[in-house]
Amino acid sequence: MHSKKYMFGVTGLLGIGLMLLMNSLWQPVQAQELRIGYTDHELILAQMPEYREILQQLQKLAAEKQAQYEAKVKEFQQKVEDYQKKQALMSPEVRQKREQELVQLQQEIQQFLAQQEQELGQKEMELTAPLLEKLDEAIKAVAKEQKLDLVLRARAGAEPLILFASERIVDITADVMQKLGIVPEATSK
Repeated sequence: MHSKKYMFGVTGLLGIGLMLLMNSLWQPVQAQELRIGYTDHELILAQMPEYREILQQLQKLAAEKQAQYEAKVKEFQQKVEDYQKKQALMSPEVRQKREQELVQLQQEIQQFLAQQEQELGQKEMELTAPLLEKLDEAIKAVAKEQKLDLVLRARAGAEPLILFASERIVDITADVMQKLGIVPEATSK
């Protein structure tokens, strides 16, 4: 009989222990405070000396492409003027052939323009990819140093994404610029 009491005591203690363990497991876990930072990619990028060099390269390339485009347009306009002057003297077959040539030339100019825009976009991506990678690495380094859980982009193009940030949300733009060795210029936001 005594052994049954002892067994009930051990079983009872195990049951109570199990209930206490289950209770502690079901209680909500205290969430750690999420540390958030944000940065203005565009501002940092615009102040990187390498980016300014890239912009100069792209502007030079765009000017060259613009000159080629304008030459093609001028050639087209001259052919249109020539056609208009001689149109009355042309046979219907020759007139139709010239009109088709002009339409084809106009389409070639439009294709040229589209191709040049695409090439400039690809060149910009090619040239800025290493800078963006460098910028991302600096952002990651600052985020680790400041023990941030999340870093947001402050802008998307010209529009700000973050309109208000509490004191707990940190602007790390200046820190990232410092990490990249950039001395911030006075800017107007």
